[in-house]
Amino acid sequence: MAAALAVVLLSAAGWLVSNEVGSGGKAEDKAGGAVGPDGRDGEAGTQAWQDWKKAHPQLKIGVKADQRGLSLRKRKDSEGNHTYAGLDIDMAHKVAGDLGYGAEDVEFVEVTSGNRDSHLKRKAVDLVIASYTMRKSAEIDFVGPYYEAGRGFLVRKDSVRHGEIKDSSYLKSEKVEVCTAKGSTYAKDLPSLGFTLMESLPATYQYCLEQLLSGKTNVYAVASDDAVLAGYAQSDEVKMLDPIEGTERYGVAMRAGTPALKKKVCSAVAAVLDDTRGWNAMYQKNLAPLLKKPTLGVPDLDPKVCPDS
Repeated sequence: MAAALAVVLLSAAGWLVSNEVGSGGKAEDKAGGAVGPDGRDGEAGTQAWQDWKKAHPQLKIGVKADQRGLSLRKRKDSEGNHTYAGLDIDMAHKVAGDLGYGAEDVEFVEVTSGNRDSHLKRKAVDLVIASYTMRKSAEIDFVGPYYEAGRGFLVRKDSVRHGEIKDSSYLKSEKVEVCTAKGSTYAKDLPSLGFTLMESLPATYQYCLEQLLSGKTNVYAVASDDAVLAGYAQSDEVKMLDPIEGTERYGVAMRAGTPALKKKVCSAVAAVLDDTRGWNAMYQKNLAPLLKKPTLGVPDLDPKVCPDS
């Protein structure tokens, strides 16, 4: 009986070690990293992050180049490198800093709505912060939202064919050709909502704007987020229509299967959102003048994508 009891006790101890306790008596998380009583990574999680960072001495972040207020390419600096400005760029610097990267260790890589996915999948970038709407994907993870944009249209104030377009219902009833970026949520959603898209969608919203302003195409409206359209609406020739239903939740994107990176990004984004004053300063500097909204509510981090934050 004594021998049998010893076997039972040893089996129970073995189960505790394999399921609840790791090296140093710390509970194991689902990813196999040791976790202390405060929920932070222990030695295993720390080592996983150190290994990832060692393999990535430079952080490559995909950003856009043509979105005023969000991510706009500026003049070259003294070393001949392009500089960028906007809310997405400020967000990128905050995240990179929290990950332990200095400004000199960050490389911005220009992406479009149509190639953001492919840049991540082929490892041309480590993160994408480019007005990227969060969605379910088996290949890409999102952390956020760090900003929530409205949805709308940009039209000419007075077009040759349609005159003054006053609301989006006219776009549907008259089957007005709408331009949006390939790979955007609008390319997928608008046809099901009754809108007519141009036959061959471009890679950028900037191209859509050029088509709208040319007066020589059948494009009479551009569909995108209000944060994007507000940057283009500074021209006297165009105007924004009242927003349509729905929002676009911007997230920081990365390849799926990088748990050490994702956990760090969750922590970084949570810190940005917790700093209400800092987030508002970032918004007021970049988007408030364009949207004509001096204040905006700080979004809540989605607990489903960062359950431990």
